[in-house]
Amino acid sequence: MIRFRILVAAVLLGLAAGSADAQVPLRKPINVYIGGGGSLPSGDLGDAWNIGWHVSGQVGFVVPTATPTFRFEIIGEAAYHSFGPDRMGLDFDGGTFSSLQVGGGLKFSFPLPASGIAPAIQGSLGAASIDISEVSGGGLVISFQSETELYYSLAASLEFRRGFFRIGYTGISVDNVSISYVPFTIGFRF
Repeated sequence: MIRFRILVAAVLLGLAAGSADAQVPLRKPINVYIGGGGSLPSGDLGDAWNIGWHVSGQVGFVVPTATPTFRFEIIGEAAYHSFGPDRMGLDFDGGTFSSLQVGGGLKFSFPLPASGIAPAIQGSLGAASIDISEVSGGGLVISFQSETELYYSLAASLEFRRGFFRIGYTGISVDNVSISYVPFTIGFRF
C-alpha cells in the first residue's frame, strides 16, 4: 500500500512538473540532443548478434516558420552502436559488431504548447563505418576489415522541454547483406 501511495505521489509530481514545463515554449534557434539506449538488430545482423547499445548526439538548426504549430530543423548527427555476438553455444572471443555513423537530415515537429510535448519525425543520410572485432577460438583467428558505407535512418520521437524519447530504424547499404537495427533512445535536450 505504501508503494502504491509513493507511485501515485510521483506520478502527480511528474504531471505538475510537466504542466510547469508547458508554460515554456519549445522553440529555440538551436537544439542539442544527447542520448543513448538499446539497439535491436534485425535482418542478417539479427541472425548473428544480440541486442546492443548506442550513444548519439544531434544538433538541430531551427528554420523559422510562419506558424508556431510546426517546426522544421536541419540536423547534424553522430552515433555509435555496438552489438555482441550470439555465441550459439560456441566458445570464442571477440566478434563485436560496431557502427560509427555521421550524417545529416531533416526533422519535422509539431509542438503542442498546452502539453509541453512536441511529436516529431525525422530522416537522415550519412556515412557509417562498420567493423567486426577480431574473432579467436579453437586455435583460429579471423580478422575483418572495416568498411564505410551509406546509411539511412527514419525515426519518430516525443520531445519535451529538457528531454526526448526516440524510436527509429537504421539501415546500412552493404552488398547482399541486410544490416539494420532499431534504436530506442532516451536523452536530454538543451
